[in-house]
Amino acid sequence: ALKVDEHRLSTLINSMVDFVNFKDGEGRWIEANDFGLKLFQLEDVDYRGKKDSELAEYTDFYGDALRYCEISDEETWQNGEITHLEETVPLPDGGEKTFDTIKVPLFHPDGQRKGLVIIGREITERKHMEKLLEKSQQKYKSLFEYSPDIVYIMDLEGVFTNLNPQFQNITGFTPDEVIGKNIRDLLPEIYKEATLRS
Repeated sequence: ALKVDEHRLSTLINSMVDFVNFKDGEGRWIEANDFGLKLFQLEDVDYRGKKDSELAEYTDFYGDALRYCEISDEETWQNGEITHLEETVPLPDGGEKTFDTIKVPLFHPDGQRKGLVIIGREITERKHMEKLLEKSQQKYKSLFEYSPDIVYIMDLEGVFTNLNPQFQNITGFTPDEVIGKNIRDLLPEIYKEATLRS
């Protein structure tokens, strides 16, 4: 029954696209999935029963990263609660992968350390898209703020939601006087009828 359970666990974690690692209360590796072993170049290493600092000796490139894992694990144990952190792992080709990592400490009833569950979901592409979006927003903000022309934004009902500094320079209306107001409330009477027809 134990062999069947171990096989099921191995099948389950190896089907996941996340890094999965189980450690005992001393920080020794019990089980890791293929994704994690490949990530740290430990595919051909008998990792079970070894700590991160011991496994660091088997991979020159990821030695420092593995030693840091031991420090990060200790912080989780000290906190005594689920830890959520973002970790960046360098790649041999000069790139890097970013992981949204959860570390779950497990304790015996007497408070002694029982085990540690680590799950790291790769978010490299998401972080890349966030950076691109941030750059795009910065460009938009620069164009909006520093345009020599009046630039404003209205919703579908004709209510002002934003305007650039040039709006006040040219019209004399301050943002407090305009934002949240309908354009019809600001127009001279002679233009209101034409606006209502449009």
